[in-house]
Amino acid sequence: MLVDEDWRQPDARVCCGWGANGLRALAPSVDCVVVVDVLSFSTSCAVAREAGAVVLPHDPDRSVPDGVLVAGPRSLEQPSLSPSSLRRLAPGTRIVIPSLNGSRLLALARNLGVTAITGCLRDRHQVARAVARLDRVALIAAGERWTDDTVRFALEDWLGVGAIAALLTGSFSPEVVAAQAAFDAHVPDLEAALRRTASGRELVRRGFEQDVVLAAEVGTEAER
Repeated sequence: MLVDEDWRQPDARVCCGWGANGLRALAPSVDCVVVVDVLSFSTSCAVAREAGAVVLPHDPDRSVPDGVLVAGPRSLEQPSLSPSSLRRLAPGTRIVIPSLNGSRLLALARNLGVTAITGCLRDRHQVARAVARLDRVALIAAGERWTDDTVRFALEDWLGVGAIAALLTGSFSPEVVAAQAAFDAHVPDLEAALRRTASGRELVRRGFEQDVVLAAEVGTEAER
């Protein structure tokens, strides 16, 4: 029978897991959790920060403070989960970005008492700097959802984990090694890879092609 320690990739400084259950398994043994939700939440947070906005944590069980902008469902007409819609935010805007995956994972991490940040392809340099001196870090791929609400493998998040791992030092779990290998294999054309994922195809079909382009940009100058 597996015990807690078996799930925690104990011999590695950098480990990784999928979704809420992966976060729950790893949180007790790490100093920081990095939530990676590339084609939605994490890239939206990165783009908002690049515009000079302040992204505040969203707790689904609490009301949003006065004076804070709330991003809506993905739309190009107003600030939303579409990264493209957040490029026009005024510097200093305070915003929360609710999502079914990323923001809920951040809230779960806080409830578990572990520090949590977001990470994606765009801001991997910033993430690497933020965790550089920590003893142990968990990279949590958010994944997508099946219709029964279970976690679906999402290549874009696996590549995001690998992109961040490529800038980190110390020992890696085999899972992290595999994620970095996947990232290295797709580096020649990450945008093409993201376009061909299930989520990427859906976004292009719905008219959010630019969101895929923004998500595929690795280590933008604003984050270096």
